[in-house]
Amino acid sequence: MAFLSTKIIKGKKQWYLERSVRLPIGNVKKFSIYIKDYRPLNKEQLQRYTLLLNEKVSCALINAVGDYYQDHSIFTKEEI
Repeated sequence: MAFLSTKIIKGKKQWYLERSVRLPIGNVKKFSIYIKDYRPLNKEQLQRYTLLLNEKVSCALINAVGDYYQDHSIFTKEEI
């Protein structure tokens, strides 16, 4: 599940869509995407950024699993 967070940088409020994920190794990694010109009532914009964030997370998970099992000779990165 993703959540919104705000950061104030140089006096301006900036919005980020963030999601924390536990990697197969056991580490927790936080992914975030900057939302440019965020308007709280614009649900389409939020859904579009949520899809981008989910894609980013899934690619990172695939890479993490590939790196984790790379030491084992049974699996190759293409098989995972």
